[in-house]
Amino acid sequence: MKKLPILPPYKNIDKTTITNSMREIIDGIMIVDQESNVSLQRRPGLRKLKDLSEGARIDLHWFDSISSLIAVTNGKCYVIPKKDFSEVNEIIGVNLIVNQKVIFDEVYDVVNAETRLFMANGGAVYWTNGVNAGTLTGNNAPSRCTHIAQIDTYLLCNDLDKSAQFLQSVVNDPTNFDSGSGSRTYAAQRIPDDVIALFGKNNKIYVCGRESIEIWYNVGDTIPFAPVGTIISTGLASPYSYGILYDNVIFLNSDRQPVYLNGYTPVYIGEAYQKEFDSLGPIRDAEATFVSTIGGRQYWIISFTDQNKTFVYDTGSKAWYRWGNWNNTDHDRFLAASYAYCKDWGFHVMGDLNDSIVYEFSPDYYKDNNDAMQTILLFGNYDLGSKNYKVSKKLLVDIKRGEGKSDDKYSAPKAYISWSDNDTEIFGNDVELDLGAIGKREKFGPLMPMGYYKTRTYRIVFGDNANIVFNGFWEDARETSRSY
Repeated sequence: MKKLPILPPYKNIDKTTITNSMREIIDGIMIVDQESNVSLQRRPGLRKLKDLSEGARIDLHWFDSISSLIAVTNGKCYVIPKKDFSEVNEIIGVNLIVNQKVIFDEVYDVVNAETRLFMANGGAVYWTNGVNAGTLTGNNAPSRCTHIAQIDTYLLCNDLDKSAQFLQSVVNDPTNFDSGSGSRTYAAQRIPDDVIALFGKNNKIYVCGRESIEIWYNVGDTIPFAPVGTIISTGLASPYSYGILYDNVIFLNSDRQPVYLNGYTPVYIGEAYQKEFDSLGPIRDAEATFVSTIGGRQYWIISFTDQNKTFVYDTGSKAWYRWGNWNNTDHDRFLAASYAYCKDWGFHVMGDLNDSIVYEFSPDYYKDNNDAMQTILLFGNYDLGSKNYKVSKKLLVDIKRGEGKSDDKYSAPKAYISWSDNDTEIFGNDVELDLGAIGKREKFGPLMPMGYYKTRTYRIVFGDNANIVFNGFWEDARETSRSY
């Protein structure tokens, strides 16, 4: 009779081992506290504040000098001066392109002694002071402009009809593009390239092509602008594939790589989703934005219209996510297309991708315009350091309990856990986790038995109107002598 081998005893696999195998977070975020503890939670949701009833995409900007929210939709411009949205006034005389992203910038107009908000999205550049509106004047004024930037009371514009050049207004007079009064035209110098975008940061102008980015500054001479002598030897994947917040610039470059600028040096950050970016097909419709500090986080959000997907980089945890609109089968592109922080009102707003709806973007809200948010946590295929089969005695799930649903605090939300074994990517039946209503604060578990596996992938799905705070797994597992 053959003697059975002595197997190692069951051992506790701590939650770090499994949690560190995180593969994908969809409609969630990763929180890392000061002690380096990691938890996975839901992303902020979208609560409807106002529908302007124009039936088109909406772009938003907080106009600081008049403490009002500016909304552009269906080619029209509206000013919203009150936090409760009880007053919405159209600014007559604006005729922007419908359903095209708007670039905003504020410039102090010394001649007229007021700050003016300029708006560009592929046609004429419009300005408003919150009451009146107008366009640029002068023989250098572009008739088709997508990008604007301000520096030292100048307004700078690209020009789709002079694609290798950009234009500068008269000093102190940002609406005046008369060449006889001092307006000038510039061209990229180091690498000849079309100017598909430009933006300002730290008193510099970044002139962007698909092959390179040049940095220009005001030298104070008769010809006021010149390159600093440094060139960034990679360009933009699309005219809107960049985001700027404070000292951060992040963009998807022409090689489909997400990078941030460390000074003038691009630093690659895209390991998590590079294969996805490489397989997307044409990406000239990529559109990015930056979300300023919300719940202590900052996010670079990039969406792809043709591929109907949205990816998010969390600058705090340096984690990548997918965010989207749940269609009962999969996640489409994230519902919002524009963002503004209304600092005098103390909340964040987003504009709908397809409709003229303004949303509050809040970590206290767990739906998107009353539609369910489907948060999915997918963990990587792990083998606990052995190629043999393991037998799982039990699994303990550390999930915060006792929150209750937002619309019914005494009704328990539910999460669902399933797993796939041995690289099959075929998940078994969901096991329901009743998270408890108010008052139930213990950790959930254990689940038992959990069967045999060589490698295993866990998935948690959460769709109720409540937050989820997942801190990890513990597993009691034992290696067997079986390897086949």
